Amino acid sequence: MMTSKISTSQLAKARGLVAKNLFNELAEVGYITRDNKEWLLTDIGKAAEGEYKQSPQFGQYIVWPKELEIIAAPSFDGKKLSATQISVHFKLSSQKINQILDELGWINKAVKGWKVSQSGSRLGGVQKEDSRTGVPYVIWDETVLKNGSLQHSVNEITGVNAEVKSTDNSVSNFRQKFEAKHRAADGHYVRSKAEMLIDNWLYMAGIVSTLFL
Repeated sequence: MMTSKISTSQLAKARGLVAKNLFNELAEVGYITRDNKEWLLTDIGKAAEGEYKQSPQFGQYIVWPKELEIIAAPSFDGKKLSATQISVHFKLSSQKINQILDELGWINKAVKGWKVSQSGSRLGGVQKEDSRTGVPYVIWDETVLKNGSLQHSVNEITGVNAEVKSTDNSVSNFRQKFEAKHRAADGHYVRSKAEMLIDNWLYMAGIVSTLFL
């Protein structure tokens, strides 16, 4: 299901703000940047699901999710990261990162926003709340970027493990094609007489062989 998106001016109106003030706020937190008279999306803005639309009358403009969370990333002084900053690092959306963190059991979905779990707290997650909207969110120590579980989950989504899986399938196909039929002296089966001779030699020498398992 496609998320409904609205322009920055419409977003400001929905939140009872002056459009100019919302543009300035988005610029301050690094979601957009000014280029002469035009506002451009940054990587952080794109990760927050901001995107460009084209109007015959007004030209290019930016739209946002209606429930856009505006998090002041610079306040984390490079040591604590929001889901949006993590998403920029892994080149995924902040929504997808929160979904991964939820599946890992590090955060829990609140009515609005996210709450850190006990597991998340042990990994350095810190509970925060947007001072303007009251929406809860979680920030993380930058070491989370090297967490094995997080990296594995991201790789699963981005397809980085496809090559590894292909290799695993090749090994599986090899095992199916060349069945272990030759019984070695230590009782287990190998796939050829040559393997059996080597296995028997290792067995007689008192060396446990795992070469052909």
